[in-house]
Amino acid sequence: MKANFIARAVFVLLCAIIMIGTSPLGGPDPSGDGDGGGNIIRQIPLLLLMFTSFCLLTVRGAYRGLLALPIPFWIFFGWALLTLTWSANPEVGLRRYILTFGETLSLCILLRIIGVREAIRLLASLIFVLLIIDLLAVAAIPNAVHRPGEADRELIGLWKGIHSHKNIAASVASVGIFLGLTRAWVERSTFNLTLAAVSVVMLVGTGSKTSMAMVPLCLLALVVILAVKRFYGSRLLLRVASLSVLMILVGCFVWYWAAIYQAITEPQFFTGRGMLWKVSLDYSAANPFGAGYGSFWDVGLSGPATETAGRRFAAYPHGHNGYFDTLVSTGWVGLFTAIVACMVWPLSKVSKQLISADRDYLFATAFLLYFLVHNVTEPSIFSGTRVEWPIFIVCVMLFQASAKRRVLQRRSSVAITRSTRRGMLDSTEGKAA
Repeated sequence: MKANFIARAVFVLLCAIIMIGTSPLGGPDPSGDGDGGGNIIRQIPLLLLMFTSFCLLTVRGAYRGLLALPIPFWIFFGWALLTLTWSANPEVGLRRYILTFGETLSLCILLRIIGVREAIRLLASLIFVLLIIDLLAVAAIPNAVHRPGEADRELIGLWKGIHSHKNIAASVASVGIFLGLTRAWVERSTFNLTLAAVSVVMLVGTGSKTSMAMVPLCLLALVVILAVKRFYGSRLLLRVASLSVLMILVGCFVWYWAAIYQAITEPQFFTGRGMLWKVSLDYSAANPFGAGYGSFWDVGLSGPATETAGRRFAAYPHGHNGYFDTLVSTGWVGLFTAIVACMVWPLSKVSKQLISADRDYLFATAFLLYFLVHNVTEPSIFSGTRVEWPIFIVCVMLFQASAKRRVLQRRSSVAITRSTRRGMLDSTEGKAA
């Protein structure tokens, strides 16, 4: 009982620290410190919470949480560690690796102890509290809104609440919308509807165009998936349709790559993101094995980003694309492994087990779609300091637990069938004798 309470507290604190950000209610948020030093004020609590999580391995069965982490994730972490051997900034990359790997393993241990469904309930409560505090802060505290003096003048006047940036607040609000609406789909309680409403208000206040576009699209995609399953009732049809769409998209991407590259690398494309994407793609073309995990962006004036494109890129914390950031740091091998771990594996589980009116599966599926699309503009793939990563791990562990339960049920059913047949055969032989 005591271990369960500690695990819940550690889980909530871990998620809260990540969701609030590096400088809550601080002044203008810089693009990055430019030296890869990170934020020691946040790193120390995170490391202490991770240490506490590993101490809970003494709880009976807690180690099974580590075994539950899917194999593709272990492969990526193994490859990412290997890439640090040729990194020009291994100390920065290793620190970021330890934070992400340690956080992932800690979450696996905690989820094993408290249960995935209980973790989702805790997430809903935590996000509701944070959003209420955000709205109160916006109304009462000047620094809860981006103030004049920001490096990006377009941020001025946008809400960030107690978070360090409006994009972090937008991510938290997006998760709140998914939790509120998917839970209200099954159970229209006051809490679920209020959570959804508060989340919508906060998301609109952040002015995050990306999240405001992605959240409705992901919810619409979820409705379409549910409709296909309901009216056709075929997992095979859903898989074939998903695979066909994926193959068409990949084919178009390969066929029109030259035009796509020219479009997305325009300096002004997507609010300037094209400029950063061009840096990532140019470096990857010359370095197919990457710069080393966490060793490209925000590692100082001697870092690969500066050497590739100039000093003005030294302070950028990331390249505004999770897939390109994975490519530029861990190479094509890392990108392929990350796609298998974060896209192929989870989507294969969704096609098998989503479609019951289960609010947790509905949330996990909606968030998975959001996670994959959101990484086109904001990186969170294998990035432990981003809001989306711990929630993604919760969803992965939910799918994993359900898959294992179905395997056990199938084995039990087969065993019962064999036992019944053996009993009937013995009965028949007894009558014959």
